[in-house]
Amino acid sequence: METPEYEDLIDEDENEEPSATPLWKYATKISAQSSAKAPPRYVSPNYEKVRTTLLDREYNKVKKNFKPLMDDWDIYGLSMISDGFSNCKNQSFINVMAASEGKAMFLSAHDCSSIGRSGLNIAEILLKEIESIGPKKVVQVVTDNAANCKLAGSIERGNSPGYFGPDAYLTR
Repeated sequence: METPEYEDLIDEDENEEPSATPLWKYATKISAQSSAKAPPRYVSPNYEKVRTTLLDREYNKVKKNFKPLMDDWDIYGLSMISDGFSNCKNQSFINVMAASEGKAMFLSAHDCSSIGRSGLNIAEILLKEIESIGPKKVVQVVTDNAANCKLAGSIERGNSPGYFGPDAYLTR
């Protein structure tokens, strides 16, 4: 299937600069062009199939692709990295990643809009992640230098022997 040229995606009647035009306008046009070229008997999957069967299948593919990296955690351990951020709607999140042998993967994101990003909440999230991975695999937990992260680190050090340091909490 041919990909549409960039110029084909710009409306002649729009006065907006291409760089200022929202990406969704281009994606919608590409989708419409692709749908027009689809085989006549093609039926796209329904909502239920997408959110169950197809999502599960894709999840299993991703999990399978990350399995070699996760198997290395038993040998080399991993660094757990956490940071907080807010989206454009000002909702507060904490994301958790794992890095080992120069490779990193996203583990989880936690919506903290209703509970806040206090030291206690951050510590609770990180301790749950450590437990789900296995405490013996986690070599260190890395956070930023914010006061709430320092408090989370002191709580972690109190709950898990072997943690120390203000920003990187070594566990082995």
